Amino acid sequence: MSSRISFSSTSASVALPIATSSTAWRYFLYVRKSSEPDDRQVLSIESQKRELLRLYGHLDIVETIEEAKSAKTPGRPLFDAMLERIAKGEAQGIISWHPDRLARNSVDGGRIIYDLDLAKLYDLKFAQYTFENTPEGKWMLGIIFGQSKYFVDKLSKDVQRGQRAKLEMGWRPGVAPMGYRNDMGLGKGARTIQPDPDRFDLVRQMWDLMLTGAYTPPKILRIASEEWGLRTPLRRHSGDRPLSHPGIYRLFTNPFYTGWFEFNGQLYKGSHTPMITQQEFEHVQKLLGRNGRPRPKAKRHFAFTGMMRCGECGCMITAEERRKRYFSTGREVLYTYYHCTKKRGHCAQPHIEVKELERQIEEFLATLQLPDGFLDWALKYVRETGERDAQDREVVLRSVEAAYTGVQKRLDALLELRLRALIDDSQFESKRIELMREREELNERRGDNEYNGDCWFELVERVLKFASVASSRFTEGTPDEQRLILETVGSNLVLKDKKLVLEAKEPFSFLQNMDENSDWRATVEDVRTFLKNNRKYKLP
Repeated sequence: MSSRISFSSTSASVALPIATSSTAWRYFLYVRKSSEPDDRQVLSIESQKRELLRLYGHLDIVETIEEAKSAKTPGRPLFDAMLERIAKGEAQGIISWHPDRLARNSVDGGRIIYDLDLAKLYDLKFAQYTFENTPEGKWMLGIIFGQSKYFVDKLSKDVQRGQRAKLEMGWRPGVAPMGYRNDMGLGKGARTIQPDPDRFDLVRQMWDLMLTGAYTPPKILRIASEEWGLRTPLRRHSGDRPLSHPGIYRLFTNPFYTGWFEFNGQLYKGSHTPMITQQEFEHVQKLLGRNGRPRPKAKRHFAFTGMMRCGECGCMITAEERRKRYFSTGREVLYTYYHCTKKRGHCAQPHIEVKELERQIEEFLATLQLPDGFLDWALKYVRETGERDAQDREVVLRSVEAAYTGVQKRLDALLELRLRALIDDSQFESKRIELMREREELNERRGDNEYNGDCWFELVERVLKFASVASSRFTEGTPDEQRLILETVGSNLVLKDKKLVLEAKEPFSFLQNMDENSDWRATVEDVRTFLKNNRKYKLP
């Protein structure tokens, strides 16, 4: 059966004021392509043009109009302008691939048929349909326009229904953000979002840098792009390039990384693996400023601003540069001073020169210097302790892994029953929540066991090595490195009478003022216990 539909006609029922016969008619060749899912099977614009010129190249074609815009709603500029030009007599007909290239909504479809009624438009030619300007032809054209609109409306409902099902299961519709990937192995409608093995850890490190407060998003972007080689996932028409400047701010303001996600203005609990905690996310939002907008750039970067408070009035300590000229030599020297902001009124505290402040910080860091031989002994002790626990930990881990796998299989089976409509919504939801809670509990126990293995040992090693070189690295480091070191090991910084008072953070407080007579074993156990009980602790 031929796919071409022909409508017979006798003679035109209206006079032709512009052209006396069909042989004098002029045409616009209109081709359209959009990114709608249903347009994926439509030929490209170039392919449409080639085929239409092969069929109708012998006609008088005034102009070829190409438009890349959806026809689901009225408001295509080039299409509207074409009809206005036809009404002025520039052409009497339209050549297009299919009626749905002209209209997929009732307004544009009705406008074309009405222009045919008013004799503004005389002829339509398509690659797969034959149209004649008769009552029967316009009736069939209206049916085709109606079918096109029905297809769009039905597709929209199907998409919305599929999105609701995914939201109920905790999966965000659309493309996964950086650090995650859409699992395309499952069938359509059942696809999940999993950590991207190539980018998940790198994005987590970006969050870690931001959480220190010592790095701005642009600087983190430069490190990730230039030093780590981070690139966006390769897609059909994009990707495999560094993250953009707006993209880094979108990343740091996206709640998806906490295990939740926004969709159509509402917040949903996701089933994907969280990358950060809610507390970490909120801390980053405070660092970024209101609504995650980048903070204004400072005129001059000072290493320790925003870290210390005045011991007299409680205001923050700021910094400024001053130039001093020595008349005896004519030399001009630039000095940096830290002082109280005095935002609460009068404050009698004097300023302190940055070199004196750095000297006091170096004295504090020297209290963390480890005794000779301690580091080697401590690492050996921790290894031996870990090996004694390894066998028992392995038995527990195998048991937890088996239980976790069992719960995951039950979730997959439950989803299959839901997709096959063998259980109703209430049964599916109640059982899903029960299994999700059980899986989350097992996943935490699995993480605890993994962390209690080599992970905490590596962190103990890093803490001890960091403490042993903190003083020398501070002396030789850049302002950013100095700030990062001080933020890592110090807390409660108060400046009064040109004296900086601060405390060592745990676990570095356990290492302060050690000597050969200290209880080395107790010190290592204090550090190890702290790190085992504080799994979220990060060291830069």
